[in-house]
Amino acid sequence: MNTTYTTMNSRKYILFALLLSSTMVCAQQRKTKPIARKNVRNAATANPMNARQQENFNAMLPNTQSIFVVDSTIVDKNRVVETIPLSPKYGKFVSYNSFFDTDTQPNQYVFINGFANKCYYTELSKDSVQHLYMRNKLGDGWGEPHRISEIDSKLKHISYPFLSSDGQTLYVSGIADDGLGKRDIYVAKYNADEGTYFEPENIGLPFNSHDDDFIYVESDAERFAWFATTRRQPEGKACVYAFAMPEQRTNYNADEMPERRLKSLASLIRIRDTWPTPEIRERAQKELNAIKEEANTRVAATDKVNFVVNDDVVYTDIKSFRSDATRQMYYEVMRLQNDSKNKQRTLNTLREKYHNTADNNRTALTRDILQFEQQLDEARQQLKRLEAQLRTAENKLIKK
Repeated sequence: MNTTYTTMNSRKYILFALLLSSTMVCAQQRKTKPIARKNVRNAATANPMNARQQENFNAMLPNTQSIFVVDSTIVDKNRVVETIPLSPKYGKFVSYNSFFDTDTQPNQYVFINGFANKCYYTELSKDSVQHLYMRNKLGDGWGEPHRISEIDSKLKHISYPFLSSDGQTLYVSGIADDGLGKRDIYVAKYNADEGTYFEPENIGLPFNSHDDDFIYVESDAERFAWFATTRRQPEGKACVYAFAMPEQRTNYNADEMPERRLKSLASLIRIRDTWPTPEIRERAQKELNAIKEEANTRVAATDKVNFVVNDDVVYTDIKSFRSDATRQMYYEVMRLQNDSKNKQRTLNTLREKYHNTADNNRTALTRDILQFEQQLDEARQQLKRLEAQLRTAENKLIKK
């Protein structure tokens, strides 16, 4: 009996020792888990650039611009320029290699403005940094390059410069600390007093994203603009968005909108969500299609004009104008003509909507109609004055 009892006690001690050992091992394992969690936290903050980009996105989100995207087209990334139906009166993009007769920069473009008297381009320097340059036309050639350092000192990997028709607003794409990832679209205004550009500003959402956003052009007389992005696209592809340019910028009301919907609009998840109504979108699509058709059939459209200078002289060629200043005035006349047409179309739409709206809901429409009637009248008066000024200026040049 004593031997059996001793054997049983020995077994109990052995079992107890095994359990104690197992418990200590488990405790050791539990103690190592906080170290693993610490490593996870370090991994989450290992890339501060991504964190900064997210902060930039969050800062931009409340100021997301409300835009009306009419159409989108997916194309090869290297065919974006030829996809945008930009009229030559606003300028044109020419491949860098073709313009400079070289083979050093196959993926870069030179932008020549509508007057063909200025060009903008980027060039890789000896220190492998992309710099932005401008040249003026001199006779049959181009003058010395002028570096626009106030822009390229902030941005890296600059590309696709575009000068709007006002001659003062320059759009470029590039990478900067206040961006969202790859290239973003930036805008810089010309400071005529100093002869330099102000610091470029990120144009924000929904134009920019965490992916590559790399071109922005405007056809302001027709009230359309385009930009390209690789967001949600496979490798080598880009999406070109065409949107209707608003009379003035408005932002979405972030305070009255769920954050999820605002982020969707800021990222252009569904362009249908940007449409005022399907009917308005259909009309805009027809106007856009007309621009595309004109681009496809255009033959030296930049040279064809129709302007009565006096009883004996009618210009049918842009080169007939005797100075850059009067050519600029003619393009402004065209812009005002198109602006008046657009305002008239908007006014007609509002009047039609007014007649189909109940009396108790007409107050806001009445206010809008009166506002557009006043704007249309002012635009027509401005157009009349500018046409008279242009005729006077051109007739003086003819008599010299």
